[in-house]
Amino acid sequence: MTVTVRVSENFHYGDDDGDYKHGDFSDRGSAIKACKRIVDEFLESSHQEGMTAEALYEAYKMFGDDPWIEGGGFSAWSYAKKRCKVLCAGDEDAPPE
Repeated sequence: MTVTVRVSENFHYGDDDGDYKHGDFSDRGSAIKACKRIVDEFLESSHQEGMTAEALYEAYKMFGDDPWIEGGGFSAWSYAKKRCKVLCAGDEDAPPE
């Protein structure tokens, strides 16, 4: 069974021309790992010291890539929201530079 991961650009949300096929995977677990990697790359490159989880999540929803599995089984927005909290833990109490 092949599991296909597609990616939509949040910046062009709802525009089918902004979707592309990321790849085919041999199992759902590998496909989910690929989706998480796409989200993590955006979040890690966008995260700045002192940034709140809410600010990082808003940036993701506006500009990040939204990977999804054909047939369902992964929510990039839910995953991103959890990851923002982890990445920004402790940052929210840091004084601004």
